[in-house]
Amino acid sequence: MIESTFTPHPLGDKQWKELQSLKPEDVCCRASVRFDEKGFYVVPFMDKEYHVYPNEERVEGPTGDMLVSDSEFSLLLLTYLISAQDVFFGGRWVSEHALPGGDLFFRGLHQLPTADLIARFGKNTEQALAIGKTLGGKRLPEYGDVGLEIQVLPRIPVACVLWAEDEEFPARA
Repeated sequence: MIESTFTPHPLGDKQWKELQSLKPEDVCCRASVRFDEKGFYVVPFMDKEYHVYPNEERVEGPTGDMLVSDSEFSLLLLTYLISAQDVFFGGRWVSEHALPGGDLFFRGLHQLPTADLIARFGKNTEQALAIGKTLGGKRLPEYGDVGLEIQVLPRIPVACVLWAEDEEFPARA
């Protein structure tokens, strides 16, 4: 049921060492994760669970899961465990452009990949809502034609907002 991979990301060595130096109880409190007595963090990511073994420098996930072999995904989990803060989410959403440096960062290669979302669901908001709910999404009725809050990591909710195509405007997300 669990598939494992070593993560040879060139930037990951520093993060593995840093995670190894942290107290599991501190990481668990800040990141809202659990540390298993077998030596791994249990990290929920969207609708799945991953095991991060700091001393073995590896990540395990569900069998057949494509993310488990992605070194950038492993780096994401490491960065989250190291950097997460125990802060309350106040429910005020901000766009990627409202983040410090967001206007410059979220361009070109870093632009959010919304084209496939628009192509698939721009004329079918009911299907978008149904699929979003299978990912654990909660409806945000005050946003767009379909607004969903998806808990990506325990302390990181993401809002996905879709406006359907109509006779006057194209779909957008």
